[in-house]
Amino acid sequence: MFGMRSSAVPLRKAIELALSKGEEVSVNFTGVEVTPCFADELLGTLILREGPEIMQRLILKGCSEQTRGIVKFVAADRA
Repeated sequence: MFGMRSSAVPLRKAIELALSKGEEVSVNFTGVEVTPCFADELLGTLILREGPEIMQRLILKGCSEQTRGIVKFVAADRA
C-alpha cells in the first residue's frame, strides 16, 4: 500500500519529467492500493498545475475498484 503523501513526490516528479519530454506515461497500480493522500499528491498536484486535461496524457493500469474510486474522487476534487 502506498499511503504517505511524501512517498508520492518522487513518482510525481518522474511523471512530470516524462510529460515535459512529451513521453507517454503509464502508471501501473497492479497489486497496489493507494490512500487518498497519496493519490492527491501523485495526481491531484498534476491536475492543479496543468489542468484536468493532464489526465488524458496518463495511462492508468491495473487499478482496483478502490483505487479507481480514489483516483476519480481526486480528479473531480482538483478539476
